Amino acid sequence: MTLRRVRVPNLVLTLSRELLDHSQQDLADRLTDEAAKLGDHHTVCDVRMVRRWESGDVVWPQERYRVLLERVFGKPVSELGFVRRWTRTPLGWTLVASVAVESHAEGGNDVGDPAPSRKDVLELSFGLGVLLDGPEEKWFRSEVEYSANGERPRRIGMRHVEQTERLVEKINSLDHSQGGGAVLPQALNGVRAARVLLRQSEYSEEVGERLERAAGELLIEAGWVAFDCGRQPLARRLYTEAFVLGKVSGHDEIAAHSLSTMSHQANDLGYPKDAVRFAEAAQRHAGSWATPRVRAVFVLRQARSLANLGADSACEAALAASTSYFDAGPQDDDPTWIGFLNEEGFATGAGTCLMDLGRIAAAGELLEKGVGNLECFARNRSEATIRYMRLLLLKREVDQACTVGSRILPMIFSLSSPRVVNELQKFCEDLRGCSSTQAASEFLDTVNAHMTSKRH
Repeated sequence: MTLRRVRVPNLVLTLSRELLDHSQQDLADRLTDEAAKLGDHHTVCDVRMVRRWESGDVVWPQERYRVLLERVFGKPVSELGFVRRWTRTPLGWTLVASVAVESHAEGGNDVGDPAPSRKDVLELSFGLGVLLDGPEEKWFRSEVEYSANGERPRRIGMRHVEQTERLVEKINSLDHSQGGGAVLPQALNGVRAARVLLRQSEYSEEVGERLERAAGELLIEAGWVAFDCGRQPLARRLYTEAFVLGKVSGHDEIAAHSLSTMSHQANDLGYPKDAVRFAEAAQRHAGSWATPRVRAVFVLRQARSLANLGADSACEAALAASTSYFDAGPQDDDPTWIGFLNEEGFATGAGTCLMDLGRIAAAGELLEKGVGNLECFARNRSEATIRYMRLLLLKREVDQACTVGSRILPMIFSLSSPRVVNELQKFCEDLRGCSSTQAASEFLDTVNAHMTSKRH
């Protein structure tokens, strides 16, 4: 099959530019300034060049411009939507991966190759047994391999879509109950499989639309799992690819969901300004498909970012709007991923905002409610409990914080969530600095014993 290049706008670059509050002319001027700083007074970038990059006319800039772009944005051009390679799907658009090759620091080529090779698929141990039963896994793998290796495109149908959707649901469920480390390999293998089906198969328009949505949700779910494992660059690339897929294929729900997760990650990494912009962009993509609970998440992400910026009044306004959306209640057409936003989940999110604003008394009631039932959404509830323990420390209720913590330690260490363990370690550092009570000493000894046991 002969492939011809299909021009696709570089939406990642456009989004990155907008997050800097730069117009196309602003970016051109800044690139020219960077060249001058390097002693290169001959390289001039104009707005026409930026337009060609963003329109997809140029998919891989000249080396001198790549250097300047990386200096301005602080990241490789491969994370700005530029690629050396391209593929075309049967539906006629090009899915641009956000990175061509995984860095060695990330441990190899996890999911970065935009065109899976025969070796990628055939030598891959899918390991989906915990997600699909034996016969299902065997069938799904054989279908993916056929699509990857067939001399002509494989015709696929709704059964393939349903299996992909089931993968998303199972990964989501296991992530909540066991943590991201329990399913990261399977999530990445699922992403590989979905890419093969999308890019190297034939399907009807109806099948294609559902497969695009399923692949987008799978990318986001895999991104979240990587985020929970502390694999931040990998998570960012998966989120970005999901955003590009959503924009290129016209699925605003995928674009909005990915932007919301990027806001959460930016907040967690200490970039609240970026987090605000991501959350606001998510809200702009929330059309008629967005249920009240979905809008509640997007606005709650914005509120957390504003709290981290110390914007009290703006944060309180966002919290009020988010509460109004949440109080509208669940809907039959709520997406599956919104399931975590139950009463306890929302209380934790709102309480965290108030704690970041220094509203300790108001935050305490909400965070205590957020602890909820640890048997449901175990990872989220463990994280919520640690936040409540932090608040108790702020109130100098050290013994109570240790008592609460002792009850959840077995659950935390049964999870495979490096992120939650890191939060626990931060709490322990704060605990060492504020008290030397017997309860604190016993709690720290218990944590150290658990940590030593896990290392061995």
